[in-house]
Amino acid sequence: MDVKFIVDVGSNHNQDFNRTKKLIEQAAAAGAWGVKFQLYTVKKLYRANKRNLKHTELPVEWIPELQKICHENNVCFGCTPFDLEALDILRPYTDFFKISSSDILRKDLIETTLEYSNKAGSPFFISLGLYDKKAGKILNKSKYAFVNFMECSANYPAKASQCNFSNSPLVNGWSDHTVSIPVIFAAMKRGAKWIELHIDLNDKKGNETHYAHCWTIKKFTELMSMYNEYKIALESEYKPTEKMLMQRADPSDGLRPMKEKK
Repeated sequence: MDVKFIVDVGSNHNQDFNRTKKLIEQAAAAGAWGVKFQLYTVKKLYRANKRNLKHTELPVEWIPELQKICHENNVCFGCTPFDLEALDILRPYTDFFKISSSDILRKDLIETTLEYSNKAGSPFFISLGLYDKKAGKILNKSKYAFVNFMECSANYPAKASQCNFSNSPLVNGWSDHTVSIPVIFAAMKRGAKWIELHIDLNDKKGNETHYAHCWTIKKFTELMSMYNEYKIALESEYKPTEKMLMQRADPSDGLRPMKEKK
């Protein structure tokens, strides 16, 4: 069993490059397969910006260097584009793309990203947190057969009771908002090959940590330690030694250890 873990920095970079570098390095050291960011401008993202969110934007000029740092740490560099302009900026650098469930009706963005991913031979993910019949009319087509669909709860944070595993096929992956290790293992039990989770440094000072859906590096490291032991147990092969076998009760008299073989 081989599950790949993607950590989403989101806006927890705080527009601090050194902080962002630490997030990549520490996530990689813990065992992440990929580190994902989000590229948007607040002006294009929200119909009405009631509060100042400019500080949550990822600086575009960082992108080449972020890819470099990811590759130096042997992890893939990914990003969620929130518009076609963001997609064009990311194309030369990104190892994988993911479409947010908030953009699940954006046929133009989805199909353009899919086309590029197919040409590049790179993984492509779509979150299903806001999936409904309207979204199904767009996504239930043969051309999306090789997309990695990520089931998730649209709640931030989500409870275990809101995961909907009993009704979901969950054939590809789970995008987590629960910050629950048991939920991650439940997703794996359901067949998830990809796990995405939001990440922050142990200081919990990231821009979006207050939503309570972000894993700290410490807890992610704990999860990965458990996963590695879980994987060892699943793949283990073991037989008792001859010395151990001699501790069985002897069939002739019922006493243990067995009589020595002659």
